[in-house]
Amino acid sequence: MNEKNLRNLKNRAHKSDLFAKFELYNSFVDEDRVRAEKLKKELIEHLNSHGIRLEDIQLYSFRKFETLRIESGFDKNLTVLIGLNGDGKTSILEAISKTLSWLTASIIKEQGQGSPVNYSDIKNNSILFSDIVSEFSSNSKYRYQARLSKAVKGSGKKRDSDVIKLRKIADIWRTFSKEDGICFPTFASYLVERSYPLSVEKRAGRKGKMQWYDAYSNCLEGSGKFESFIDWFISTSKIANSSSSESLDKTENIKPIIEKLSFLADNKSNFSVDEYEKLKEVLSKFESKADEPVSVDSNSASIELSVLKRAISSVIPSVTDIWLSNSEGKDDIMVNIDSKVVNLKQLSDGQRTLLALICDLARRLMLLNKNRENPLHGNGIVLIDEIELHLHPTWQQSIIPLLTKTFPNIQFVIATHSPQVLTTVDKKNIRQFAETNSDDEFWLAIPEFQSESSENNIVLEQLMNTPSVPETQNLRLLKDVTYLVESGLFGSSDEHNRKLELLKSHFGDSHPNIVRLKDSIKLISLKKRIAEKKQNKDK
Repeated sequence: MNEKNLRNLKNRAHKSDLFAKFELYNSFVDEDRVRAEKLKKELIEHLNSHGIRLEDIQLYSFRKFETLRIESGFDKNLTVLIGLNGDGKTSILEAISKTLSWLTASIIKEQGQGSPVNYSDIKNNSILFSDIVSEFSSNSKYRYQARLSKAVKGSGKKRDSDVIKLRKIADIWRTFSKEDGICFPTFASYLVERSYPLSVEKRAGRKGKMQWYDAYSNCLEGSGKFESFIDWFISTSKIANSSSSESLDKTENIKPIIEKLSFLADNKSNFSVDEYEKLKEVLSKFESKADEPVSVDSNSASIELSVLKRAISSVIPSVTDIWLSNSEGKDDIMVNIDSKVVNLKQLSDGQRTLLALICDLARRLMLLNKNRENPLHGNGIVLIDEIELHLHPTWQQSIIPLLTKTFPNIQFVIATHSPQVLTTVDKKNIRQFAETNSDDEFWLAIPEFQSESSENNIVLEQLMNTPSVPETQNLRLLKDVTYLVESGLFGSSDEHNRKLELLKSHFGDSHPNIVRLKDSIKLISLKKRIAEKKQNKDK
């Protein structure tokens, strides 16, 4: 490399250009080991601290969108997408997922192939091509783009994807994959397909130890592939559970051998000098074998299970434990939830779906962050569609705060239809489909209404443009009677009392609507009597 190019690289590296710093490392690795090691350390520290963030995405002729843009892009920690059914929230998540797949494929393998834009993704009647343009960053100063493209069938012009920068950042992780201290970014997609029955039966656990790159297997398919967690959990539990029995077995099996060898050694008159020395050597080996600690794998497995349980209880406080049982001669995963012991099959859909998501994400983080003190603090990008899926409103109101607290360095992009979820999300983290001047142009805007700490019914009306009470026949009757009461007309006709009785029959005497009406009727009646007394007194 000539002096001018080297000087240019150094300037770019000084300005936080990660790619320039990596190129400098490659130029020094054979010529100046000291400088190369320094650059390698800086690169690893930077990647471990900052990882990668999704800054923005723009879609062109992708599925229903002619164009789609997002106001202020994505928040560095949490972005929540809201809109009507069919607006395209899931399409946005899948566009992000397609882009990230090129990153995971290239981290595992040089020039890895991710998920392309398919012909079926191109908007109907498009005459040119479809584009997914994404912008990423690995620090606050330097951003880079990737573009996935597909020309329409029969187009005279070719439209190639541009994933050079994604592959460059992936090259850094892959190059240092065997270095001490390296951690990898976590990517995962959980679409509505994640809700499906689970079974531990006929799953014996994975043979062989899982490697870091196994965390990228099926990570962006959308279903979560909870079976992979089950395999990991069974294998990890068996390794951890074998530690105490292994130590006991080792002692019990070796002890008689040591005793016999000791006896023979004590009667050394029966051996020649050479035979005696060999016997002492064998005895020494068996004694050291008995004192060997339990394998590192079993200790590591116990730590991983502890981290998993911490993640689960942090997001789902009602779950206090999860373990592998073999009481009936077959493997089964048991859960202590709400002080009751159940197996996976006995969990409700909401419990199982949320537990599966937390377990899968925690497993991937542990595989990719073995060199981090707390693997749950690993960084990455996680996509979740309809986060409220099967969850009771109580869980809906707590899920996002607990997720972001448990996994503080994950960038979450979430779609929801739930006002309960939105009551815990600041408006700056929300992107809402807004009206534009064209049916083909879409704009995701930050809403003006502040949803965080607002009441559910207000969020429903102000942010989601949905009446908090549906327009039914009984609602119309309630409005009619309320008007009569508030206007002082109630009671002037028997029909009024009949309407009130109909409402009582529907709601019940103790319902707030009826209690409120009766209180208003009493108050207005009292005011009338006071007014009449005053009038009579004046006369």
